[in-house]
Amino acid sequence: MMLSNTMMEHTGTILLLLIICNVDLAFSLIYRCNQTADCGCSKANVYASKIVGGEEAFPHSWGWAVSIQSSDGAHFCTGTIVSPRHVITAAHCLTDKDLTQNAYVVVGVNRWSDHQSTHAQLRGLAEIFSHPGYYASTQMHDIAVLRLNRPLNITNETTLARLCMPRVEPVSEYARYPGDGASLVAIGWGKLKQSDSGVPLELHQVTINAVPVLDERCTEFITNSTTQFCAGVDGGDKDTCQGDSGGPLMRFDPKEKRWLLAGVTSFGLGCGDRRFSGVYTRVTAYRDWLKSIIDDGFIEALSDPYSSATKNSYQIYISFLLIIQLFLLS
Repeated sequence: MMLSNTMMEHTGTILLLLIICNVDLAFSLIYRCNQTADCGCSKANVYASKIVGGEEAFPHSWGWAVSIQSSDGAHFCTGTIVSPRHVITAAHCLTDKDLTQNAYVVVGVNRWSDHQSTHAQLRGLAEIFSHPGYYASTQMHDIAVLRLNRPLNITNETTLARLCMPRVEPVSEYARYPGDGASLVAIGWGKLKQSDSGVPLELHQVTINAVPVLDERCTEFITNSTTQFCAGVDGGDKDTCQGDSGGPLMRFDPKEKRWLLAGVTSFGLGCGDRRFSGVYTRVTAYRDWLKSIIDDGFIEALSDPYSSATKNSYQIYISFLLIIQLFLLS
């Protein structure tokens, strides 16, 4: 079947829009990070589709992902590399007092059980620092730091990377980060749905949005909006779940092209329930406490709590509307 000149022109315009907006025919996002950045950029770009629910992560796109495992080799929580010797996770993951002897971390892999991979690095725990104000009944101050027994090998030759820590100025505005409506990505080896009997082997990712504290999906579960915030999507279906606890909730900086740690996965009611958003520990509220513990330093990146959601999300939305409009006009 031959196309009219008008249709051919529209097809060319559509293809051009797809190229400009980094959008493939499945309407996926490609987050191309700055490979020269000292934090927040992995070996591979992040590919995030608009499908419902989570999706398997592209290999080596999250170089700071940490699987925290028990001595019998079972994954139970997720964490984030922020320095060669330190991992940030959730305090509720570490209530077992003997974890320094009965747990270790695995990094550099997409499959948490792949200990024999040439990319895998395993480390024991030297010390555990749970926030002294952690309160289990409300999950207040649900943040902790693991100090590893040996530094991780983070070089250009490995698949590891460290995640950037956000620095908000003025400091009085730290409680606004990452900003209502911000587009965020969570990663972890948690259940894909509440009814699953176990966690998947492969690392997964899910794109969600920061939810205002007064939203009915959030307000009943937040004890302190300065140190906690909610994230989810309208209609549910996208969420973190058991096994994702302690993992990073991240925001992409489209200007500097790198990822920043916005939150730590804390708790929720069920997984993907449209009535409830997940609750996350606001990392910017703990800057001073983290600096007092992470003695080999983390890397900070200036971030604007008032900035809109990532450019990529708007690009795909605008391109989609333009494509529909072009077809209606043809």
